[in-house]
Amino acid sequence: MSCLVEVQTNKGLTGIGEAFGGGTNGEFGVAVKEIIENGYKSVILGEDPTDFRYLWDKMHNYSWFADTGVGMAALSGVDIALVDLAGKAYDVPACKLLGGCYRNKVRPYASHPWMTPKTHEALCKEAAELIEQGFTAIKISFAKFIGFGENLREDIKYVDKIRDAIGWDVDLAISDRGPPRGVPKAISMARKLEEYDLIFWEDALPRGDIEGYLKLTKAVDLPIEAGEEMTNQMLKYFIWRRAVDVVNPDVCQHGGLSERKKIADLAYAAGIPDIPHAFYSVISVAANIQLVASMPDGDLMEYRTSLPDPSINDLLDEPLKFENGYLEVPKGPGLGIELNRKVLESIKWKG
Repeated sequence: MSCLVEVQTNKGLTGIGEAFGGGTNGEFGVAVKEIIENGYKSVILGEDPTDFRYLWDKMHNYSWFADTGVGMAALSGVDIALVDLAGKAYDVPACKLLGGCYRNKVRPYASHPWMTPKTHEALCKEAAELIEQGFTAIKISFAKFIGFGENLREDIKYVDKIRDAIGWDVDLAISDRGPPRGVPKAISMARKLEEYDLIFWEDALPRGDIEGYLKLTKAVDLPIEAGEEMTNQMLKYFIWRRAVDVVNPDVCQHGGLSERKKIADLAYAAGIPDIPHAFYSVISVAANIQLVASMPDGDLMEYRTSLPDPSINDLLDEPLKFENGYLEVPKGPGLGIELNRKVLESIKWKG
């Protein structure tokens, strides 16, 4: 679930943003809505919305709980909307406000975590179909359905079959939501995975286990990725310590575009690639496109492909352009998108 955030001005401009809304029961999303309407709204009302970095600090200082969970998610949604609004006010794409645009297209990796088939053949068929759609990189998570992480030999069989199905010219990543494992088992698994030329292994260890991640990354040649589930401060500490090889913060969870650009700059200074997590509606996709366009070393970003979802496919009046494996950076101001209000009304949560 996601929370749509809109910020309107007395000059008739509207900025749109998105906040992480938690799971499917809606409770987290309701809390986000309450924090925005009964908290952050009063903090920014009457201010110049183009001063989005100042307003980020003002909202952050307003709440004792802004650094974690629902507080940071709410702040993220408002900030994205403010940056979108500022782009519209100045008639420039959001990436221009984040330091400039390094590129006019961004490469998405197909994120297909909930692959329902359980056989090798069915999994390989789905992976191959993603390549046929034009993606040049995919991320697969097996944990939900086939017990990835429970049997090392079986895990390697799945990776071997998928690598064979998609070939070696396609970037492949693994996302792990399997059972908790210790560092020795993770090292053993990573060494087996090294031969498959993965671009990263995501969430190999429990979040926050910085000592475990330090041991793992030093012991193997496989890029280790984490960050999506961490608080901002924890993530920054991981970057400072170089405890992971790749980070994947989320613009809808880690403070919006203002804070995400600061994290991206920190990772760049540390020589750590930042590949944004982006698993919500097309608003978050558009925000991440602007973010990656503004990153000196920006290349990949996540793109959810696992479910038929109107919030991805139908929510825009004009769909994002995907061609030859790349998403085009929208040329319009702000996020460069306009919502289809009829579709939006049809997918609103009725809780």
